[in-house]
Amino acid sequence: MILKDYTLQYYIDKLKNNEYFSLGMLGDGEWQCIFNKALNENFDANCEGTLYDKELSIDMLRSLKFKSPNFYFSAPDTFKKVPDYYIYEEKIDELLKKLKVEIEFHEKNVWNKAMCDAELGPLIKQLRKMNVVIISNKALRKLDFLKYDKFIEISYPNCYLDGTLDKACLKAIDHGKPGVYILACGIPAILLAQRLHNKIKDSWFIDMGSIWDTFVGIGGQRPTRAHLYSHPKEYKEWLSKNLKDI
Repeated sequence: MILKDYTLQYYIDKLKNNEYFSLGMLGDGEWQCIFNKALNENFDANCEGTLYDKELSIDMLRSLKFKSPNFYFSAPDTFKKVPDYYIYEEKIDELLKKLKVEIEFHEKNVWNKAMCDAELGPLIKQLRKMNVVIISNKALRKLDFLKYDKFIEISYPNCYLDGTLDKACLKAIDHGKPGVYILACGIPAILLAQRLHNKIKDSWFIDMGSIWDTFVGIGGQRPTRAHLYSHPKEYKEWLSKNLKDI
């Protein structure tokens, strides 16, 4: 498994310099969904209640064959650094060999680390200078500080199954305005990124994971957020640091 480290500034610079790209994330939950079909494993759902439906698993498996020079796949370095997750790398390598595809993954945790360390300020400041479209569940409507131009709502946690992901794709294309499309759609976000990739001129389609959840008080099943939500003073300091001079 080839994993390349890029800093958050690397992506910010691409936004600043009009270097268009799309990014799809594949964490452990996404791989579990893929393994259901590819390796006949049996995972029912992720921790958020997203059901690993057969069709979703098939689509996620197909996503690995998507190829475009400016489309990036990302995966976490956890698979190389945490013993409990070593098996993922072995399975991924086996699967990619079977599919006869080569993927150079971008390291995924750089986004979450910046969130945990309250270092999202530079990214937020850059986004505020751009036309931003958010595709997510209604909770993220509260991200007013991003000065987003349009919000396209999907359901949670099963937007793939109820069709709102498909509708969001059509709405985005109909909107058609160049800009940064933030895809906070859970497991199938990579599918939306691939469907939209290069479909709207001069645009980015980026799955940044769940880094925005902490700003709106959701996703408390994750340790960092659970800690911040239960320590109001630290949470306030975290917010202030990320939003300094904004």
